[in-house]
Amino acid sequence: MIKRICSIKRFIATALMSFCCLPMVCHAIEPNPNTPTYQYSYYNMDSVGNTVWRDKFSIETKVYVNPTEGPALIYTVQGGASKNATTGNNRSTPMQISSGEKIGITNDFILSGEIYARLYLQRTVTGQVYTRGLWNPDALE
Repeated sequence: MIKRICSIKRFIATALMSFCCLPMVCHAIEPNPNTPTYQYSYYNMDSVGNTVWRDKFSIETKVYVNPTEGPALIYTVQGGASKNATTGNNRSTPMQISSGEKIGITNDFILSGEIYARLYLQRTVTGQVYTRGLWNPDALE
């Protein structure tokens, strides 16, 4: 009886800890139809890469990312004041996203005054393989 109670308590604790560690996704994320959605391709023979700079029309929206094929990558939203910038300022925390997921990455453009966004991509595995997908600087929730 005591073993059963301890087992149930352990199960509940594990379930609660798992729930607390999950990203909070309460509703669907979609790309903003009024903002162009772009394709990207990343060849993971390079350890890092970027998408090109795109206009971010709303500083209060998340950035939509939808990898459609390839291994998971670590994505960071970067901001810049110019489309010709060679470096960007990180405007989100790095987030690992797997193929098939549709994620809205929270960012802090509202604080920065930058009007261009790009994705900074980092590989999670090595090999000669591409990750491809779609992204939109302004997501709808």
